[in-house]
Amino acid sequence: MELFRFLFLVTCLLFAHLGRASGQMPTATPDQSLVEIQQLIQRGNLTEARSLLTQAIQRFPSQASFFNFLGVIDAQEKRYRQAETNFRKSISLTPQYEGPYINLGRLYQENQTTDPVAARKAIEVYESLLKVDPGHVEAHYQLAVLMLPRGEFKGSLENISKLPEAVQSRPQVVAIRCGSLAGSGRLVEAEAVAREWLSNPDLNEVDLLPVLPVLENKKLDSLQALLLEGLSAKGAASVGSLHQLGLVYERLGQLEKSRAILEKVAERQTISAGLLLELTRLAYKQKDNKGALGYLAHARDLEPRNAAIYFFWGIVCMEEDLGVEALKALKEAVNLDPNNAFAQYALGEMILRTREPTEAVTHFQKFCELRPQEPQGQYAVAVAYYASGNYAEAQRLMELMAGNPRVAAGANFYLARLAKQEGNLDETLRRVELAVKANDQAADSWAEMGQIRLRRREWDLALGAFQKSIGIDPDNYLANLNLLVVYQRTKDPRQEAQAQRFEEVRKKRSEKEQLQLTKIEIRPY
Repeated sequence: MELFRFLFLVTCLLFAHLGRASGQMPTATPDQSLVEIQQLIQRGNLTEARSLLTQAIQRFPSQASFFNFLGVIDAQEKRYRQAETNFRKSISLTPQYEGPYINLGRLYQENQTTDPVAARKAIEVYESLLKVDPGHVEAHYQLAVLMLPRGEFKGSLENISKLPEAVQSRPQVVAIRCGSLAGSGRLVEAEAVAREWLSNPDLNEVDLLPVLPVLENKKLDSLQALLLEGLSAKGAASVGSLHQLGLVYERLGQLEKSRAILEKVAERQTISAGLLLELTRLAYKQKDNKGALGYLAHARDLEPRNAAIYFFWGIVCMEEDLGVEALKALKEAVNLDPNNAFAQYALGEMILRTREPTEAVTHFQKFCELRPQEPQGQYAVAVAYYASGNYAEAQRLMELMAGNPRVAAGANFYLARLAKQEGNLDETLRRVELAVKANDQAADSWAEMGQIRLRRREWDLALGAFQKSIGIDPDNYLANLNLLVVYQRTKDPRQEAQAQRFEEVRKKRSEKEQLQLTKIEIRPY
């Protein structure tokens, strides 16, 4: 509305020389009528202004100015289609009259969110105006602005080049040139123009609004940071711009700066759960789990039914070995959002840690329903079956997945253990060799291979396997235990030192078997 009030005043200056109107419609000339209508619109009396325009149009149906002013009133009253019709009628009556071109172009620009072809229509209007007046400054500038987000960077730069030099130096034009150069891949020039913009004492944050989405889409974070930092240094950055700068810093890997900026944003506005989750994400990336839990506690107070908060809470608690808290948070996350596949998986994994494997099966199966393309889900179901003692179902599923490279290591590892339970050492060795071939960094697989070699009294091979396992995981319980057995049976002088080492491992870790789930990336954000 403010935009069209301004445009209306500019248009009405064309008639200011006519003086005051008589107010008598029956004897008023078209120009006198326009002056009276102008005064009514300035006072905000749109109803009476519309009434006078309707009367004037009945008397002077070929007067383009009346339709232009009627379009202005429609625009102020948010009557988009009516305004469009009246501006176009005005243009058709007097093609040389520039006012309705500008008003119609701006109307389209203001309604791009509701009319998907508004931007294209605005471009057509300004191009039509240039046919009437090839040097029209406003038309060239608005075309440059409109072409920028459409990726028509060459056209944007061409329109800027046709502006007078004095206009080209204005900060809003410099900003558009910067965005167009950046979009064209001319980054050195774009940075130089960015610094030119920052040196202008009249720069305004509004200048950047058309430019930032282009830099975002092109992933030009460094240039975006340069502009936003400069804006902030001049004290011209709003909370929104500071927030965006914080997110840019995060993408650049400057987590400390990002967190500091977002903390400032939190101080300058009413804190929201969304902002707290962003701060949680930064703290989590910085390995500051205590800080992350602090943000999450605050976010939970603000939005106690937000599933994302509980999911993040559960993941952080898992990493901190806070089993009870993790289980509680993940159950709440799944309760609030049962279609969060990764929350279902994390809850299943947490349940496996607490040795309630039958319940874990349900959550892993739900993950499979939601993410059928992820073989890790079906593999996790098989692991849960193994842990619950349902060996037949575990074996059936593991055999189906043993050839899939994404889960082959784990599947063959468990098939080796199942074969060992049946006393089939040849099959056990074959499977564990396949597991090691699929992933030679799995300490448990090497420990399993060592045990088979130990049973076969192949001391050197057993020794090598256990040492390989310990090299990957120095605290691997089974590897350290069986390495001690090898030393004892072969009268190796290292047995005393290994006995002490095993005692250290025993105190740190229980003898309980560690279930070997494949790694699946779970991002709680």
